[in-house]
Amino acid sequence: MRETRKGALGPFLGVLLPLSCLLVAGPASAQSLPETFHINVGGFFQNYESNVAYGTNLKGTPIDLEKDLGLGDNSTSLRVDGYWRMGKRSRLSFNYTGSNRSGDRVLSRDIVFGDRTFHAGATISGAFRVSLAEIYYGYSFVNQSNFELGAMIGVSSYFTKAELEGTATVTGSGGSTSGSFTSEAKSFVAPIPALGAFLRYSFTDSIGVSGQIRGLRGSVGDYYGSMSDFRAMLDWRFSKYVGIGGGYQYVRIRFEKTTEDEEIALTLNYEGPLGYLSFWF
Repeated sequence: MRETRKGALGPFLGVLLPLSCLLVAGPASAQSLPETFHINVGGFFQNYESNVAYGTNLKGTPIDLEKDLGLGDNSTSLRVDGYWRMGKRSRLSFNYTGSNRSGDRVLSRDIVFGDRTFHAGATISGAFRVSLAEIYYGYSFVNQSNFELGAMIGVSSYFTKAELEGTATVTGSGGSTSGSFTSEAKSFVAPIPALGAFLRYSFTDSIGVSGQIRGLRGSVGDYYGSMSDFRAMLDWRFSKYVGIGGGYQYVRIRFEKTTEDEEIALTLNYEGPLGYLSFWF
């Protein structure tokens, strides 16, 4: 299931680098950005394309969660993110986002999930829950009152649970038992490290824009992961401590784990607008 095409970050780098060169020509006497803590609390209105495969005794079937199981391709998720400035140039960024989708569908083909086979014609209930926790260290190469540019390194961890319920054939080392109503669930964590860059530019004391790009792909032992992430935001700070903002984010991840006992594969693409309240301390 691994792809060999070029990463999705190329076009964004082509925009970010020239923009950075233009914006960095700000006043040389500007001071560093003042806030110590910055927290955004709001919603992420996502559009999904997602696939999962899980196999033990048999090779798992790649399942299109929207088409095969009827999961909604839209979701509104709670999102909390921000950063803590540890010094003039160093900061620690964090993010939490959670989503929960479910649906029902009459199968049009046989599906193997775990050690169970759900046959075509069966009515299946499916659920897919994802909690994303991220932590990144960032360093600002440029830190002025109206402009900041830096790099980041960290990890995005997807805590995932996929569940199917319906009439299935159970396949095991001792044989098969058909016609039983059963459920099969699999929880796993997909940690994906990444490198990235971020920038922030203030037009006035109250209005500014920010953005970041992140990505990486590679294999370690039994694991393979890749990620492409782009976001752009516009903020209005209407008081010293409070503001509002909005923007857009695109994320594409791949994760695979292959051992002698099981095989897991996850493909998750999501994008959509963000809206939030901002707090500065």
